[in-house]
Formats: sequence, C-alpha cells, structure tokens
Amino acid sequence: MTLSSILNRQVIHYLKKDPRQDLSVSTIHFPDNDKLKVLLGEQDGNRKVVEKLGRVKLNARGSTVSISGDAHDCNLVKNLLSQLYGVIEKGYPIYSNDIDYAHRILSRNSSADLEEIFLDTVFISSQAV
Repeated sequence: MTLSSILNRQVIHYLKKDPRQDLSVSTIHFPDNDKLKVLLGEQDGNRKVVEKLGRVKLNARGSTVSISGDAHDCNLVKNLLSQLYGVIEKGYPIYSNDIDYAHRILSRNSSADLEEIFLDTVFISSQAV
C-alpha cells in the first residue's frame, strides 16, 4: 500500500465523518409553564422558527426544553430562549419576527441584553418638525 492510497483513505474517512458525533444536548427549565407556551408560540410556531434559525432541534416536555444540535448553535439558542423568556416575564408578547430579530442580535453579540432592547421606551414627538 502506497503512502498516497493511505492518505486518500484517511481523507475519505474524514469526509464521511458522522455529523451526529458533534451533537450537543442542552436543557433549560422554565418556572412558568404558561409563559413557556407563549415562548413556543401558538401551535409551536415560534419553536419552529427557532429550530430553523438556530439549526437545532427543540423538544419540550412539561416546563423543560431540550436543545440538540451543534454545540455553538445550542448555546446560542439556549441564550435566545432564556432571554426571550425574561422578556415575556416582563409582559412583552413575543412574535416570530421578534425571534428572528433577537437571533440576529445574539448571533452578532452573544452578550447583548434582549430585555434592554425589547423593553426600551421610544418617545415620539406629537409635533411636526
């Protein structure tokens, strides 16, 4: 067997690597099941948006959500869900476009505070300038 054929086999083995080997699973417990339902959305609509944006799989049982996927994606989605839950606790409703916006923010800056962004008061002048 030549060195070239050995290297070719190693490259082929590397390319055929099972992507499930890099699978990470993270779990979050939410204290209020009703707020979790708001987070996941009507008919799990928000959950589906999170799965698509985050390239993860979410499994909700009771008040616990399991996140499976790439380790980086799992951490991002865990941060996203935790922070959006905090926004819901403050009384702000969450919609699918909010999830998209929040995901883009946290993708660029994982230490961003979504509560500060979503709950910021914007004052609008009633007088024309």
